[in-house]
Amino acid sequence: MDVRNLQKIMKQMSTEELPAERVEIFLSGGKKLVIESPSAMRMQVMGQTTFQISGEAREEATSGEAPNTPQFSEEDVAIVAEKAGKGLEEAKRALEGANGDIAQAILSLSG
Repeated sequence: MDVRNLQKIMKQMSTEELPAERVEIFLSGGKKLVIESPSAMRMQVMGQTTFQISGEAREEATSGEAPNTPQFSEEDVAIVAEKAGKGLEEAKRALEGANGDIAQAILSLSG
């Protein structure tokens, strides 16, 4: 590819940062990847939309879950309890109330 073509493609490319709080990628086999507080970009290149997601992902099981049940791990509960200075049961209830949002659960317990 010559420089002229590359410059033309770069001009046609449009990028936008997305204000994502959580990204879930459902995998075959009843699993999903969950990325909390990701960096997310949407790029338009030559009529095609591409998404770039970066952050630390964890794998979770999805089979047998109720559709509106908040998803969080025991590690999430421990993080909320530690950061908010509360017990594990209180942290778990806060995560349930915050639909699995760790930051929101910590804020609700810290107030």
